[in-house]
Amino acid sequence: MALTLASLMCLLPLAVCSEPKSWSFMQSVGGIAIGEAVERQGTWFLPVQANVAGLENITVKPAMLNSGLICASVSAKIVGESIFLTVNAGLLRDGYARRCPEASLGTPKAGEYRVFYGHEEGEAPSLGSIVIGTNK
Repeated sequence: MALTLASLMCLLPLAVCSEPKSWSFMQSVGGIAIGEAVERQGTWFLPVQANVAGLENITVKPAMLNSGLICASVSAKIVGESIFLTVNAGLLRDGYARRCPEASLGTPKAGEYRVFYGHEEGEAPSLGSIVIGTNK
């Protein structure tokens, strides 16, 4: 019954079929890294390197294999000069990939931002820093 319910739920919008993944999960599947922010048509995006299936060594050697997972999205929340990213993963289905898509940052003010994984509450691991306002 539970498998049938889960399968039916994945017919609904993607948000229903994915869940945020913890820092420890991301470390177990090979880590996460960020690229340089890019602007397209007035919106800023942050490239994210991560593979929730555990098939790539991004920043650490993967310790877990999840062949049935895809990276549905990467959520970004801007608080002051900090950006908090969270990877959302779900069950494997057509049209989605194991590698994560870029995170949409919207139209933040120009400046330097520190990027973290997780939520602003507690200690969020640092992923580095980026500059918004110049397109290299």
